[in-house]
Amino acid sequence: MPSFDEAKVWGILATENAKALLASAHMCADHGDRGRGISLAVLAVEEAAKARAMFGYARSEHRPAFILDAATMKKIIRGPHQVRHLIAWLQGSSREARQVSMSETRDAEGENRHAAELAALDWLLVANTSKNGGFYVDYLGNGHWSTPLAATDEQWAMAEAVATPFVAEAENQATRWRADPIRGWSEPQGEAPTFPREPRPT
Repeated sequence: MPSFDEAKVWGILATENAKALLASAHMCADHGDRGRGISLAVLAVEEAAKARAMFGYARSEHRPAFILDAATMKKIIRGPHQVRHLIAWLQGSSREARQVSMSETRDAEGENRHAAELAALDWLLVANTSKNGGFYVDYLGNGHWSTPLAATDEQWAMAEAVATPFVAEAENQATRWRADPIRGWSEPQGEAPTFPREPRPT
């Protein structure tokens, strides 16, 4: 495991890489290469999840109750990609949306947010398959093929809807650590982004 200071640096570097990957994803999608855009968006989420876990680990120096122990952190850093996808959903889900399922009263806004976060979970559960599908050609049998060119506008819109606010929150946390290198607790700029209610129209 890195030291607490190394975790801060790792988080900031991973955030910068996540931003670059997402920018490359947009460039691909804007030029009609939606498949590779989706793949790069998945990579951006993976890097941002790693960055946010690193920031949490660094903060645990002053907050011993941090829930991710060293063994779990190693899984996030070195384990299967699916671990980072699940961590990404846990990091991106809002407290308000989680409370909807336990509430006895209707909350339309909370229900919409909860539905969006469940849609994000569905996307993250198959994100590794989507990532591979955007990079490789594969034979599916019976004369059918999987190719990056088969990705649709709707699939790209969902990838963008999940990845953009998630990377933005990693950047928000990196900004806090730059402003407060000891604890990373400086005031955030605006409300922390969460998964949007629905993909942005294309």
